[in-house]
Amino acid sequence: MLNLKSLKSFTPSFEYHHKLQGFIYSLLKNTSFEKLHDQKGYKFYSFSNIFIGRNAENNLFNFIISSLSSRFIEEISYQLQKLGDNIEAS
Repeated sequence: MLNLKSLKSFTPSFEYHHKLQGFIYSLLKNTSFEKLHDQKGYKFYSFSNIFIGRNAENNLFNFIISSLSSRFIEEISYQLQKLGDNIEAS
């Protein structure tokens, strides 16, 4: 589960699924899962809608990515950590 904090007031739009999917695939660039998008058939992961976290007044939201592949989840986690480290460094 990803915990998200909006920097501005945020009202989720329900037409963002392709953007979330693109975000996930962008995390997989230069990994062993890079070609997943191009493979035919079922992709072995799923993701939730963005939903309000415990404190909606503070613009906190959640987003879940799930998979039966622990390697996939570990790779996503690693890439998110790198992304977070880059954001904190700037």
